[in-house]
Amino acid sequence: MKRRSVIAFVLVLSLIFAFTGCGGGGGDGGVAEYSADNPITLRLASDAPKEHIATGLNNDACAMVEERTEGRVKVQYFPASQLGDYLTVYEEIVRGTIDLAQITIP
Repeated sequence: MKRRSVIAFVLVLSLIFAFTGCGGGGGDGGVAEYSADNPITLRLASDAPKEHIATGLNNDACAMVEERTEGRVKVQYFPASQLGDYLTVYEEIVRGTIDLAQITIP
């Protein structure tokens, strides 16, 4: 149980660092207002199967992010290579269509 908590903490911490670059500004140069009605939605891709422990931890981390940001940030999780294999996911991260990934390092 302690190991699971540590892994969940590390995942949440890495998500927080990923958000540091998220500005969001509108066209007027101001900062956009995000709320539970207008949340930031990030896409998280994973190559872990649905029964894998990483899938459970990622689901927990997604729920934690939404809870701790009071609904202003939502993470949409795609397990089991739903968004493609690791090569496709890396390419989509570079393009900016996938925000986060928990995948194999080639």
